[in-house]
Amino acid sequence: MMREAASFHLGLSLTSTLAIYGAALSTLTAVTQVITHLRDRAKVVLKTRKNMKAVGLGHAYDGMTVVIVTATNVGRRPVTMHGFAMCPLFKKGQPETHFFLNDVRPPTPFEITEGKDVSAFVNQATVDFDSISYWYAWDSTGRHYHLNVAPWYKRWISAYRYKHTKQP
Repeated sequence: MMREAASFHLGLSLTSTLAIYGAALSTLTAVTQVITHLRDRAKVVLKTRKNMKAVGLGHAYDGMTVVIVTATNVGRRPVTMHGFAMCPLFKKGQPETHFFLNDVRPPTPFEITEGKDVSAFVNQATVDFDSISYWYAWDSTGRHYHLNVAPWYKRWISAYRYKHTKQP
């Protein structure tokens, strides 16, 4: 008795060829749309500059050394910035308090388009840099943009202590 060899037949009809082409084309289109969406969203980057001498900021700042916190829109969609603040690290007996930066130029709320920025100015003599957890800014939708200052482990410990300490 003789055994027949197993064979495999692949038949591609016009219909199945068009189905494969359509599936590949729609997958490519979907990937392109996701990449475009991610590229076009709003993205704000914060930067700080220390030891800046104030010139032309008004009589209150003449000769003062300031810290400048700048929020720059590096994304493609405009963002309306509403404020700047600083979050300190945990200190025993002190409630969780964020420090609002009120000297912002141009004044907030301010819309920043691609490549534009808005800056906050703080007297450097009033800032304890060793106690800063992070600087942050927020937009009109409530989204916060952070610039971490303290190492990650100090920020985690500080957040844990704030969370597990009874507030007065």
